[in-house]
Amino acid sequence: MRKLFFIFSVLCLFASCNQKSDEASGKFIIEGEVCDNSCDSAQIFLVPLTEPATHETVDSVYIIDGKFRFEGTKTRVSALRLQMPHRLKFQELLVYTEPGTIKVKLAEIGSVTGTKNNDLIQEWKTTQEACLKAREKALELYDGNYEAPGYKAVFDSLNNVVGEATYKFLKSTDVNPLSNMFYRNYKSSMRPEQIKDLAPHEEYYQHMLDSLRKAKEAEKTE
Repeated sequence: MRKLFFIFSVLCLFASCNQKSDEASGKFIIEGEVCDNSCDSAQIFLVPLTEPATHETVDSVYIIDGKFRFEGTKTRVSALRLQMPHRLKFQELLVYTEPGTIKVKLAEIGSVTGTKNNDLIQEWKTTQEACLKAREKALELYDGNYEAPGYKAVFDSLNNVVGEATYKFLKSTDVNPLSNMFYRNYKSSMRPEQIKDLAPHEEYYQHMLDSLRKAKEAEKTE
């Protein structure tokens, strides 16, 4: 038993050292697995979400024996997207390609964990998906009537839960394209005092809006 414990401890230490080495080198590794073998020989794509998706920026690999792997050094907000028709069965996953080893499980409801920001995304995602299920059940209860007072009360309550989860996420991460995407999409779910407490995120958001406006104005003058 002691020998087994020693071997397990060594393996854990080895894995920890590898993770730290990848982080120090600025390299990310995505180690993925699929819940079944239905996607074997299919392609999976790593698609950037905050910059144009081109032949140069989109990476792809084949799934072999239910597993796949990506490596790179560029940190960006991306999506893991299967080729059709597999995309209809498996959830597209948000991933932040930051240094370290990122663990991905592809399923109807998948997961991405292993590094700081991806763990935070997964925590937020779990809350958001639970709220979506609760909204669906509430809508069934009120016969699909979005205007029913009871449904509106449930909707507002769940929206507050998502707002709390978003606020917690943003307080735990740095100002970057990932946090800006969350801030932009879910700002309306947060309370005014929470938004006020996220001043650096608001400043970055406004800076990005100004950059987009200037880019559009430049296109018009060309």
